[in-house]
Amino acid sequence: MGCVYKILIVDDSRSIRALLEEIISSSIENIKVSSVPSAQAALEYMANHDVELILLDIYMPVMDGFEFARILKEDERYCQIPVIFITASSNTDEFIQKGFDLGAIDYIKKPFDEVILVNKIRSYVKLFKQERELKKAYTLIYKILSHMDNLICIISNEEIVQANETFLRFFGFANLEALQKKHSKVSDFFVLEEDALNNEISNEKLIEHLLRNQKKDTKIKLYDQSLQEEKTFILKISSLHKDKKGEYILSLTDITETERLKKSYQLQAILDPLTKIYNRQAFNDKYPKEFYYAKTKDKELRLLMADIDHFKKINDTYGHQIGDYVLKEFCKIINLLIPNNYFFARWGGEEFIIIAQDDTLENVMHYAQKIRKAVEDFEFLHVGKVTVSLGVASLRKEDEENSFLARVDEALYKAKQEGRNRVVNL
Repeated sequence: MGCVYKILIVDDSRSIRALLEEIISSSIENIKVSSVPSAQAALEYMANHDVELILLDIYMPVMDGFEFARILKEDERYCQIPVIFITASSNTDEFIQKGFDLGAIDYIKKPFDEVILVNKIRSYVKLFKQERELKKAYTLIYKILSHMDNLICIISNEEIVQANETFLRFFGFANLEALQKKHSKVSDFFVLEEDALNNEISNEKLIEHLLRNQKKDTKIKLYDQSLQEEKTFILKISSLHKDKKGEYILSLTDITETERLKKSYQLQAILDPLTKIYNRQAFNDKYPKEFYYAKTKDKELRLLMADIDHFKKINDTYGHQIGDYVLKEFCKIINLLIPNNYFFARWGGEEFIIIAQDDTLENVMHYAQKIRKAVEDFEFLHVGKVTVSLGVASLRKEDEENSFLARVDEALYKAKQEGRNRVVNL
């Protein structure tokens, strides 16, 4: 035996109530039919009994069906209960529309056609039972999902119908109702652009994107209201029903720490551990790309190589700890002077190299001289004065990657040969 479905008939005619009770009870299984003679009696009955469908007469003394429907619609305890109006066949379409505006789902006209009446009630009962079972399923799912660390929500027809505690807490909502009042669409929350916090993507496009890319990791960034910080998530979607579209579970896995560690490891792989500038490997990755771009796009490209003068003497005299200090301070000076689009890397030991993309020779020579002068003027602890030699080379049409590098190295060598503490351009 299935669950009993509870119907309430509200009609001031005793004979109509009796007739409806007899027809419905004898024709539809698992139904409990109750009846009351007025709207006031209905409210009293509903205060103590569950009701899942109301058959409501329009013409009743004291309070008619329209007024009663309005009260139901405005009361959060009863606003979800479906109402079918009972009306005379002579009523106009405008009159019937008024009932629909008050939340009615259908009309039954007098005198009753028993076949139509039974089939209508049976269809609605079947539909409402399915909805009730679906709500039970949602409740069970919610209990399970509430114990999970992932941010999870259930969407139906593109609207959020359930969300676990983790989801609500993350976005700063006390409960589901508070969330639904402010955001009904799931696309209000999620962005697909990796560096964005707001988006214009429609809900339909978001769902389409996720369904098309189910096998891929869709990364999104969200703002944690409780911690006041941005976090990164992997967003996954799965269907609630194999044969039914429109109902999905969205799950968000926090990968913020994983991404942070990943970036940290990536930086460690390309940064010099002592000076915190790019290392030789980073240069080896960057240089061929810049060389190819400049060659194919006919852009200017220049290399600047620097070598701290007599650095071996500093190490031998003051020790490697002081030598390391000089290297770090030297890099700080250069970082403060060169443009942001210059690529600055440690070539090896006390040698450094700079890639100057799409800049004039005049500018590069200007920065080279500024570096030379700034180093010369700086007072290094324990060591005092230090100088630097610099070589500059500009890309030529006949250059290959190796010949271009060899020429800037030659320019640096010439600066050393000519007495150090100078800039040489070849």
